[in-house]
Amino acid sequence: MDPNATLIAESLLLYSKVQSRCYTLPIEASLEDLLPLALESPSTTIVVLDFDQTLKLVGPERTIKLRGGHPSLKALEKMRDVGAKLIIVTAASPRKDILKSLAKEIRQLDLEDLFDLREFDSKIIFDAIQTWGENEEMGIKKLTVKLLILLVVLTDRYPSDIERMSYSKIRFNQDNTKISYRLHHPYNPGEWSAELHLVSNKDNLRLCPVRCWTEYLARTQHLRSDSSMPDNLFVHIDSGGVPAPYVMQAKEIEVLIENYLTEAGYTLKMMRGVFQDIIEEMVSPNDVHVMRMGSLLAARYNKPEAVEMFLDKEDPEHHIDRIIFVDDNSDNVLNMFSYFAMRSSPTVYSFWFPPPLDGKMEAHDPVQRILLEHLIK
Repeated sequence: MDPNATLIAESLLLYSKVQSRCYTLPIEASLEDLLPLALESPSTTIVVLDFDQTLKLVGPERTIKLRGGHPSLKALEKMRDVGAKLIIVTAASPRKDILKSLAKEIRQLDLEDLFDLREFDSKIIFDAIQTWGENEEMGIKKLTVKLLILLVVLTDRYPSDIERMSYSKIRFNQDNTKISYRLHHPYNPGEWSAELHLVSNKDNLRLCPVRCWTEYLARTQHLRSDSSMPDNLFVHIDSGGVPAPYVMQAKEIEVLIENYLTEAGYTLKMMRGVFQDIIEEMVSPNDVHVMRMGSLLAARYNKPEAVEMFLDKEDPEHHIDRIIFVDDNSDNVLNMFSYFAMRSSPTVYSFWFPPPLDGKMEAHDPVQRILLEHLIK
Protein backbone atom coordinates (compact mmCIF):
# COMPACT_ATOMS: atom_id res chain seq x y z
CA MET A 1 0.00 0.00 0.00
CA ASP A 2 1.16 3.53 -0.78
CA PRO A 3 2.82 4.82 2.44
CA ASN A 4 1.48 8.30 1.76
CA ALA A 5 -2.04 6.94 1.48
CA THR A 6 -1.54 5.09 4.76
CA LEU A 7 -0.29 8.25 6.43
CA ILE A 8 -3.28 10.23 5.19
CA ALA A 9 -5.74 7.55 6.29
CA GLU A 10 -4.18 7.32 9.77
CA SER A 11 -4.18 11.10 10.13
CA LEU A 12 -7.82 11.37 9.11
CA LEU A 13 -8.74 8.72 11.66
CA LEU A 14 -6.71 10.53 14.32
CA TYR A 15 -8.44 13.85 13.63
CA SER A 16 -11.92 12.45 13.08
CA LYS A 17 -13.11 13.19 16.61
CA VAL A 18 -11.40 16.51 17.35
CA GLN A 19 -13.30 19.77 17.63
CA SER A 20 -10.81 21.78 15.59
CA ARG A 21 -11.61 22.20 11.90
CA CYS A 22 -10.02 23.20 8.59
CA TYR A 23 -11.78 25.35 6.00
CA THR A 24 -11.06 27.14 2.76
CA LEU A 25 -12.00 30.67 1.78
CA PRO A 26 -12.82 31.43 -1.85
CA ILE A 27 -10.03 33.29 -3.63
CA GLU A 28 -12.31 36.29 -4.18
CA ALA A 29 -13.48 36.36 -0.54
CA SER A 30 -12.72 38.99 2.09
CA LEU A 31 -12.17 38.65 5.81
CA GLU A 32 -15.83 39.54 6.20
CA ASP A 33 -16.47 35.83 5.68
CA LEU A 34 -14.92 35.18 9.10
CA LEU A 35 -17.35 37.41 10.98
CA PRO A 36 -20.05 34.82 11.81
CA LEU A 37 -17.48 32.57 13.47
CA ALA A 38 -15.57 35.41 15.16
CA LEU A 39 -18.74 36.93 16.59
CA GLU A 40 -19.91 33.71 18.26
CA SER A 41 -17.58 34.20 21.25
CA PRO A 42 -15.36 37.22 20.56
CA SER A 43 -14.03 37.71 24.09
CA THR A 44 -12.47 34.24 24.05
CA THR A 45 -11.30 34.34 20.43
CA ILE A 46 -7.95 35.24 18.92
CA VAL A 47 -7.78 35.88 15.18
CA VAL A 48 -4.34 35.00 13.79
CA LEU A 49 -3.52 36.29 10.32
CA ASP A 50 -0.67 35.76 7.93
CA PHE A 51 0.50 38.97 6.21
CA ASP A 52 1.78 38.53 2.66
CA GLN A 53 -1.10 37.61 0.33
CA THR A 54 -3.45 37.11 3.27
CA LEU A 55 -3.63 40.74 4.32
CA LYS A 56 -1.21 42.47 1.93
CA LEU A 57 -1.38 42.36 -1.85
CA VAL A 58 1.26 43.94 -4.05
CA GLY A 59 0.01 45.89 -7.06
CA PRO A 60 1.64 47.69 -9.98
CA GLU A 61 4.87 49.57 -9.20
CA ARG A 62 5.11 47.80 -5.82
CA THR A 63 2.06 49.56 -4.41
CA ILE A 64 0.32 47.63 -1.64
CA LYS A 65 -3.33 47.20 -0.73
CA LEU A 66 -5.45 45.26 1.73
CA ARG A 67 -6.78 41.98 0.37
CA GLY A 68 -10.55 42.16 0.34
CA GLY A 69 -10.43 45.94 0.49
CA HIS A 70 -12.96 47.87 2.57
CA PRO A 71 -15.03 44.80 3.60
CA SER A 72 -11.89 43.21 5.10
CA LEU A 73 -11.03 46.41 6.97
CA LYS A 74 -14.54 46.80 8.40
CA ALA A 75 -14.57 43.12 9.41
CA LEU A 76 -11.28 43.49 11.30
CA GLU A 77 -12.54 46.63 13.02
CA LYS A 78 -15.77 44.84 13.98
CA MET A 79 -13.85 41.91 15.46
CA ARG A 80 -11.67 44.29 17.46
CA ASP A 81 -14.64 46.35 18.64
CA VAL A 82 -16.51 43.33 20.02
CA GLY A 83 -13.48 42.07 21.93
CA ALA A 84 -11.65 39.59 19.70
CA LYS A 85 -7.86 39.77 19.83
CA LEU A 86 -6.12 40.30 16.46
CA ILE A 87 -2.52 39.34 15.74
CA ILE A 88 -0.36 38.93 12.65
CA VAL A 89 2.12 36.04 12.51
CA THR A 90 4.46 36.03 9.52
CA ALA A 91 7.06 33.63 8.20
CA ALA A 92 9.57 36.47 8.10
CA SER A 93 12.89 36.05 9.89
CA PRO A 94 12.73 37.16 13.55
CA ARG A 95 14.91 40.25 13.10
CA LYS A 96 14.31 43.80 14.30
CA ASP A 97 14.94 45.44 10.94
CA ILE A 98 12.52 43.11 9.18
CA LEU A 99 9.87 43.61 11.85
CA LYS A 100 10.17 47.40 11.55
CA SER A 101 9.81 47.13 7.78
CA LEU A 102 6.67 45.00 8.15
CA ALA A 103 5.24 47.43 10.71
CA LYS A 104 5.76 50.26 8.22
CA GLU A 105 3.73 48.38 5.60
CA ILE A 106 0.98 47.67 8.13
CA ARG A 107 0.79 51.41 8.81
CA GLN A 108 0.58 52.08 5.07
CA LEU A 109 -2.50 49.85 5.05
CA ASP A 110 -3.98 51.90 7.96
CA LEU A 111 -4.02 48.85 10.22
CA GLU A 112 -1.71 50.13 12.96
CA ASP A 113 -4.44 50.62 15.57
CA LEU A 114 -5.76 47.10 15.01
CA PHE A 115 -2.37 45.54 15.69
CA ASP A 116 -1.00 47.87 18.37
CA LEU A 117 1.60 49.42 16.07
CA ARG A 118 0.85 53.13 16.31
CA GLU A 119 4.05 55.19 16.32
CA PHE A 120 4.84 57.91 18.83
CA ASP A 121 3.25 61.11 17.51
CA SER A 122 5.87 63.81 17.93
CA LYS A 123 3.66 66.59 16.54
CA ILE A 124 1.99 67.30 19.88
CA ILE A 125 5.23 67.85 21.79
CA PHE A 126 6.90 69.64 18.86
CA ASP A 127 3.96 72.07 18.76
CA ALA A 128 4.40 72.61 22.51
CA ILE A 129 8.16 73.13 22.23
CA GLN A 130 7.65 75.90 19.71
CA THR A 131 5.71 77.86 22.33
CA TRP A 132 8.59 77.70 24.82
CA GLY A 133 10.45 80.60 23.23
CA GLU A 134 14.08 80.89 22.16
CA ASN A 135 16.76 78.61 23.59
CA GLU A 136 18.62 81.56 25.08
CA GLU A 137 15.52 82.62 27.04
CA MET A 138 14.76 79.23 28.60
CA GLY A 139 15.71 78.11 32.07
CA ILE A 140 18.33 75.37 32.10
CA LYS A 141 15.80 72.69 33.10
CA LYS A 142 13.45 73.40 30.20
CA LEU A 143 16.39 73.70 27.79
CA THR A 144 17.65 70.31 28.98
CA VAL A 145 14.23 68.72 28.52
CA LYS A 146 13.94 70.21 25.05
CA LEU A 147 17.27 68.71 23.98
CA LEU A 148 16.37 65.35 25.55
CA ILE A 149 13.05 65.22 23.68
CA LEU A 150 14.69 66.19 20.39
CA LEU A 151 17.25 63.43 20.85
CA VAL A 152 14.67 60.80 21.77
CA VAL A 153 12.47 61.63 18.79
CA LEU A 154 15.11 62.37 16.15
CA THR A 155 17.63 59.64 16.93
CA ASP A 156 15.46 56.75 18.20
CA ARG A 157 17.69 56.68 21.29
CA TYR A 158 16.33 55.65 24.69
CA PRO A 159 17.19 57.22 28.08
CA SER A 160 19.67 54.42 28.77
CA ASP A 161 21.51 55.41 25.57
CA ILE A 162 21.34 59.16 26.19
CA GLU A 163 22.90 58.70 29.63
CA ARG A 164 25.97 57.25 27.87
CA MET A 165 26.49 60.16 25.45
CA SER A 166 30.07 61.38 25.75
CA TYR A 167 31.01 65.04 26.16
CA SER A 168 34.60 64.74 24.92
CA LYS A 169 33.65 63.00 21.65
CA ILE A 170 31.32 65.78 20.44
CA ARG A 171 32.37 67.31 17.13
CA PHE A 172 30.77 70.05 15.01
CA ASN A 173 31.33 70.36 11.28
CA GLN A 174 32.75 73.59 9.84
CA ASP A 175 29.46 75.41 9.36
CA ASN A 176 27.86 74.04 12.57
CA THR A 177 25.09 72.23 10.72
CA LYS A 178 25.98 68.74 11.92
CA ILE A 179 27.03 67.21 15.24
CA SER A 180 28.99 63.99 15.54
CA TYR A 181 28.97 62.11 18.84
CA ARG A 182 29.67 58.73 20.42
CA LEU A 183 28.26 56.70 23.30
CA HIS A 184 30.27 55.15 26.10
CA HIS A 185 30.26 51.36 25.86
CA PRO A 186 27.72 50.08 28.44
CA TYR A 187 30.11 47.48 29.90
CA ASN A 188 33.66 48.22 28.77
CA PRO A 189 35.08 51.56 30.00
CA GLY A 190 37.21 53.30 27.42
CA GLU A 191 35.35 51.78 24.49
CA TRP A 192 32.91 53.70 22.30
CA SER A 193 30.07 53.26 19.90
CA ALA A 194 30.53 54.07 16.23
CA GLU A 195 30.33 57.77 15.42
CA LEU A 196 26.74 58.97 15.22
CA HIS A 197 25.39 62.13 13.62
CA LEU A 198 22.61 64.67 14.02
CA VAL A 199 21.92 67.42 11.49
CA SER A 200 20.37 70.85 11.90
CA ASN A 201 16.79 71.77 11.06
CA LYS A 202 17.15 74.79 8.79
CA ASP A 203 13.41 74.97 8.13
CA ASN A 204 12.41 75.38 11.78
CA LEU A 205 15.11 76.85 14.03
CA ARG A 206 13.06 76.32 17.20
CA LEU A 207 13.17 72.57 16.53
CA CYS A 208 16.82 72.55 15.48
CA PRO A 209 18.73 70.04 17.64
CA VAL A 210 22.11 71.56 16.75
CA ARG A 211 21.15 75.04 18.00
CA CYS A 212 19.66 73.57 21.18
CA TRP A 213 22.72 71.37 21.74
CA THR A 214 25.04 74.36 21.27
CA GLU A 215 23.16 76.43 23.85
CA TYR A 216 23.13 73.51 26.31
CA LEU A 217 26.90 73.14 26.02
CA ALA A 218 27.36 76.85 26.67
CA ARG A 219 25.14 76.75 29.78
CA THR A 220 26.90 73.74 31.31
CA GLN A 221 30.48 74.57 30.27
CA HIS A 222 31.38 75.83 33.75
CA LEU A 223 30.78 72.34 35.17
CA ARG A 224 33.17 70.60 32.81
CA SER A 225 36.29 71.76 34.69
CA ASP A 226 35.09 70.09 37.89
CA SER A 227 37.32 67.06 38.45
CA SER A 228 34.36 65.04 39.73
CA MET A 229 32.39 65.50 36.50
CA PRO A 230 32.52 62.32 34.38
CA ASP A 231 32.77 62.45 30.60
CA ASN A 232 29.02 62.54 29.96
CA LEU A 233 27.02 65.11 28.03
CA PHE A 234 24.05 65.48 30.36
CA VAL A 235 24.46 66.73 33.91
CA HIS A 236 22.16 66.24 36.86
CA ILE A 237 19.50 68.90 37.58
CA ASP A 238 18.92 69.28 41.31
CA SER A 239 15.55 69.86 43.03
CA GLY A 240 15.98 73.61 42.63
CA GLY A 241 16.48 73.32 38.89
CA VAL A 242 20.21 73.98 39.12
CA PRO A 243 22.70 71.88 37.11
CA ALA A 244 25.26 69.95 39.17
CA PRO A 245 28.50 68.16 38.17
CA TYR A 246 27.02 64.67 38.24
CA VAL A 247 25.81 62.39 35.47
CA MET A 248 22.13 62.58 34.64
CA GLN A 249 20.99 58.99 35.09
CA ALA A 250 18.59 57.25 32.71
CA LYS A 251 15.78 57.31 35.27
CA GLU A 252 16.11 61.07 35.74
CA ILE A 253 16.04 61.50 31.95
CA GLU A 254 12.92 59.35 31.72
CA VAL A 255 11.10 61.24 34.51
CA LEU A 256 11.91 64.65 33.02
CA ILE A 257 10.67 63.65 29.57
CA GLU A 258 7.56 61.91 30.93
CA ASN A 259 6.57 64.93 33.01
CA TYR A 260 6.74 67.28 30.06
CA LEU A 261 4.99 64.85 27.70
CA THR A 262 2.18 64.46 30.26
CA GLU A 263 1.93 68.23 30.53
CA ALA A 264 1.61 68.40 26.73
CA GLY A 265 -1.32 65.96 26.79
CA TYR A 266 0.25 62.54 26.21
CA THR A 267 -1.09 59.47 27.99
CA LEU A 268 1.23 56.65 29.05
CA LYS A 269 -0.05 54.55 26.15
CA MET A 270 0.79 57.36 23.72
CA MET A 271 4.34 57.42 25.11
CA ARG A 272 4.92 53.74 24.41
CA GLY A 273 8.17 53.26 22.54
CA VAL A 274 9.74 56.47 23.88
CA PHE A 275 11.49 54.96 26.90
CA GLN A 276 12.18 51.43 25.77
CA ASP A 277 12.24 49.29 22.67
CA ILE A 278 8.78 47.93 21.88
CA ILE A 279 10.34 45.04 19.97
CA GLU A 280 10.96 42.00 22.13
CA GLU A 281 12.33 38.55 21.52
CA MET A 282 10.40 35.55 22.79
CA VAL A 283 12.11 32.18 23.19
CA SER A 284 10.24 28.93 23.80
CA PRO A 285 11.51 26.12 26.08
CA ASN A 286 12.57 24.20 22.97
CA ASP A 287 14.58 27.22 21.71
CA VAL A 288 12.19 28.59 19.10
CA HIS A 289 12.93 32.30 18.60
CA VAL A 290 10.15 34.75 17.74
CA MET A 291 10.37 38.53 17.44
CA ARG A 292 7.37 40.58 18.54
CA MET A 293 6.32 44.20 18.03
CA GLY A 294 2.85 45.00 19.35
CA SER A 295 0.60 42.32 17.89
CA LEU A 296 2.97 41.56 15.01
CA LEU A 297 5.10 38.41 15.29
CA ALA A 298 7.90 37.22 13.00
CA ALA A 299 8.32 33.48 13.44
CA ARG A 300 9.72 31.95 10.23
CA TYR A 301 8.12 28.48 10.03
CA ASN A 302 7.22 28.34 13.72
CA LYS A 303 3.82 29.99 13.56
CA PRO A 304 2.06 27.59 15.96
CA GLU A 305 4.81 28.03 18.56
CA ALA A 306 4.59 31.81 18.12
CA VAL A 307 0.84 31.77 18.81
CA GLU A 308 1.40 29.56 21.84
CA MET A 309 4.06 31.91 23.25
CA PHE A 310 1.83 34.93 22.63
CA LEU A 311 -1.06 33.27 24.47
CA ASP A 312 1.18 32.20 27.37
CA LYS A 313 2.18 35.83 27.86
CA GLU A 314 -1.08 37.65 27.09
CA ASP A 315 -3.57 35.07 28.38
CA PRO A 316 -1.94 33.27 31.31
CA GLU A 317 -5.35 32.37 32.75
CA HIS A 318 -6.28 30.63 29.48
CA HIS A 319 -9.50 32.51 28.78
CA ILE A 320 -8.88 32.23 25.02
CA ASP A 321 -10.42 28.98 23.85
CA ARG A 322 -10.76 29.63 20.10
CA ILE A 323 -8.12 30.36 17.46
CA ILE A 324 -9.18 31.51 14.01
CA PHE A 325 -6.16 31.20 11.73
CA VAL A 326 -5.95 32.42 8.13
CA ASP A 327 -3.03 31.84 5.74
CA ASP A 328 -2.51 31.67 2.00
CA ASN A 329 -0.11 28.73 2.40
CA SER A 330 -1.80 25.35 2.81
CA ASP A 331 1.14 23.83 4.71
CA ASN A 332 0.87 26.56 7.36
CA VAL A 333 -2.88 25.99 7.64
CA LEU A 334 -2.41 22.28 8.26
CA ASN A 335 0.49 22.82 10.66
CA MET A 336 -1.52 25.24 12.81
CA PHE A 337 -4.44 22.80 12.88
CA SER A 338 -2.35 19.75 13.75
CA TYR A 339 -0.34 21.58 16.44
CA PHE A 340 -3.44 22.34 18.52
CA ALA A 341 -5.99 19.79 17.29
CA MET A 342 -5.35 17.07 19.87
CA ARG A 343 -5.65 19.48 22.80
CA SER A 344 -8.88 20.05 24.67
CA SER A 345 -8.37 23.83 24.31
CA PRO A 346 -8.08 26.05 22.41
CA THR A 347 -10.13 24.90 19.44
CA VAL A 348 -8.55 25.90 16.11
CA TYR A 349 -10.45 26.96 13.00
CA SER A 350 -7.75 26.95 10.36
CA PHE A 351 -8.62 28.68 7.06
CA TRP A 352 -6.75 28.27 3.80
CA PHE A 353 -7.08 31.49 1.79
CA PRO A 354 -5.49 30.49 -1.54
CA PRO A 355 -3.27 33.09 -3.24
CA PRO A 356 -5.04 35.40 -5.71
CA LEU A 357 -4.82 34.33 -9.34
CA ASP A 358 -2.33 37.09 -10.13
CA GLY A 359 -0.34 36.51 -6.93
CA LYS A 360 2.64 34.37 -6.05
CA MET A 361 1.76 30.69 -6.11
CA GLU A 362 2.50 28.85 -2.88
CA ALA A 363 5.19 26.22 -2.34
CA HIS A 364 3.57 23.29 -0.58
CA ASP A 365 3.97 19.64 0.35
CA PRO A 366 1.73 17.56 -1.97
CA VAL A 367 0.89 15.01 0.72
CA GLN A 368 -0.04 17.71 3.23
CA ARG A 369 -2.19 19.37 0.59
CA ILE A 370 -4.12 16.14 0.02
CA LEU A 371 -4.60 15.68 3.75
CA LEU A 372 -5.80 19.27 4.12
CA GLU A 373 -8.26 18.86 1.27
CA HIS A 374 -9.69 15.76 2.97
CA LEU A 375 -9.99 17.62 6.26
CA ILE A 376 -11.77 20.51 4.56
CA LYS A 377 -14.44 18.26 3.06
